[in-house]
Amino acid sequence: MIKKCCSENDLDILLEYIGKEYREAIYLYLDAIKYGISNPNVSSWIQTENEVITSIILMYHTGMHIYSKEKVFDASELVELILNQNPSIICAQEKIIEMISRNLKEYKLEIGNVAQCVYNEKYNSIYSIRLATPEDYTRMAKMLISDPDIGASYSLDEMIKQIEERIKDGYSRSYCMFDGEVLIAQASTGAEESGVATIAYVMTEPNYRGKGLGKTIVGHLAKELMKKAEEKGVKMLLPIDNKLGKEFSANTETMYADRESIPDGWEGLDIGPKTIELYAEELRKAKTVIWNGTVGVAEFAAFAEGTNKLAQVLAELDATTIIGGGDTAAAIQKAGVADKMTHVSTGGGASLEFIEGKKLPGIECLLDK
Repeated sequence: MIKKCCSENDLDILLEYIGKEYREAIYLYLDAIKYGISNPNVSSWIQTENEVITSIILMYHTGMHIYSKEKVFDASELVELILNQNPSIICAQEKIIEMISRNLKEYKLEIGNVAQCVYNEKYNSIYSIRLATPEDYTRMAKMLISDPDIGASYSLDEMIKQIEERIKDGYSRSYCMFDGEVLIAQASTGAEESGVATIAYVMTEPNYRGKGLGKTIVGHLAKELMKKAEEKGVKMLLPIDNKLGKEFSANTETMYADRESIPDGWEGLDIGPKTIELYAEELRKAKTVIWNGTVGVAEFAAFAEGTNKLAQVLAELDATTIIGGGDTAAAIQKAGVADKMTHVSTGGGASLEFIEGKKLPGIECLLDK
C-alpha cells in the first residue's frame, strides 16, 4: 500500500525511516526537511507491506526521488504511482531503478554515483566568479537545459522556477563564472539544510571545457560554504591526508597521499596518519563528543585504522561520549571499547534529530499516557 504523507507525523515517520542513511537519499532527505508537507510543489508517500515500510517517495516539481533500505517491495504498485504522477526524472538506488525500469519503457536508464567534494586551494581562475543574481537565472537555466538529458526532463520555465524558488528560500546558492559578460560556467548547492549541503548544477559552456573550470567554480563554492560555517562559529576539520584505494574493495591496492596530491583513479577510503593526529588532538580538548559515522570504510580492515584509533582516543577521554548509527556502533564494538562509551545507539539520524530537539514518533508514543 502507498499512502500520501498528509501530516507532520507522517513526515516524521518518513525521516525516521531514512535515519543515518541519508547519504543514499540525500535530496529526498533534504527536501523533506526543508519543505515538509506545506509546499504545494512537494508531495511525499510511504509504501508499506504488512505495516512495515518498504519504500519512501518524494516528488519536488517534476523530479521524483525513491529510497528503500531493503530494496524489496511491490514494484508494480510503485510503477502505478509513477505513471499517475508522470515525473520527468526519477532518482533512486541502482537496484530500484533497474526494478521499475522494466515497466517504464519511456524512461531512459542511467546509472551514476553520489560523490563528495573537498575544496582544493590550488584551483584559481583568470575568469570572474560571483554570486548569481535574478538577472542571471534565465541564462543559467538555458545553459542547463542545453544538456540533452536535462532538457528532456525540464522546460526552460520549470528550470527558472526551480532556481528562483530554491535561492529565494535560502535553500540553495549559485555561483556564476564569466568571461567578460559571457556566462561560461556555474555551480550551485542543490540543497542546504541542517549542516548538510549538496553541490549540483555544475556545468561549463562547451567551448570552455577541458580547462578545469568546473573544478575551479566548485572549489570556490566549497570555500564559500566553509566561510559560512566559520561565521556561524562552526569549526570544520577536513582531512589533510588520506589512505587511498585503487578501487572500492577490501583487497584493493593502497597508498597514502595528502589531500592536494590524490592521483587520478584513486579514492580516499580512510583518513591518513596526519589527520588522525589532528582529530585526536581536537578530541582531547572536548567534554562532550557526539560521533555519527565512521571516518573511513571501516567494514574493510585495510581502511578501519582511522576509526579504530579515534575510538581508542574516545575511550581514554574524561568526557561524555555518545555514539550514534549502526555502522559506528558496530565499529566501536569491533574496536573493543563500547563499554567505555557513555551511550551507544544504532539510531544515527534519529539520535541527531533527538539531540536537535525534534520529536520522534517512537519516543512520543511512549510518552502518551
